[in-house]
Amino acid sequence: MPNLSAMIKNGVKAELRSTFPYTSRTSWISMLTGTNPGKHGIPHHIVGGKQEVPSIWKILSDHNVKSIVVNDIVTYPPLQINGIMISGGFSTPPHSKDFVRPISLFEEINSLVNGYIPSLDSTIMEKLQNGMFEDAFFQLQEYGSKIVKTSLYLANKFNWEIISIVLENTDYLYHFFWDKPEFLKRFYKWLDEVLDNFHNLSLSHDTNFLIVSDHGFGHIEKHFLINSWLRDFRSR
Repeated sequence: MPNLSAMIKNGVKAELRSTFPYTSRTSWISMLTGTNPGKHGIPHHIVGGKQEVPSIWKILSDHNVKSIVVNDIVTYPPLQINGIMISGGFSTPPHSKDFVRPISLFEEINSLVNGYIPSLDSTIMEKLQNGMFEDAFFQLQEYGSKIVKTSLYLANKFNWEIISIVLENTDYLYHFFWDKPEFLKRFYKWLDEVLDNFHNLSLSHDTNFLIVSDHGFGHIEKHFLINSWLRDFRSR
């Protein structure tokens, strides 16, 4: 990834320290609120709860800062902010038509990419479970490419002071293609070009450019199910 390597060489990097637990919903909300799970109210990715502190987008909007947010995967429906917000990912129903604010942009975005994809439906998992990896990879790339095209279009058409784009296809790739180097190489080539496009966008607007992640990936050596442990402990 030559473009990413150049950005690192000419910038700064640091080792990721995620939240505990390091699950997507919990980590993203921590990133967007500056608080830990105990304060923002979302203790786990699959555990229900109400976000108890405002996100950075609400705070910036209250201070008249104009933002463009594309594919916020922990906010649905999208917030009415000073700027544009598009919800997406696991928090947004796959076939939702209520994923953008202002609502007046729905048709424009939909036409731009010949059908915007707010989130992936169950067909992606069906393909993966049936070993249809080429088809699944194509679906992931289509999802990511429409997010990228929409982001660049909005960034070049509307005024903004901060822009945020979340690419969720990276998460799927590391979950289901980590042992398939032929797909990883194709994906990294695409991602490097995407990062270069966004970096050039930041340079043209004289802004800082940040690449962040909610968590890393690795093998699991031990899994402690505390609910099961408490259940068994009570029965002793």
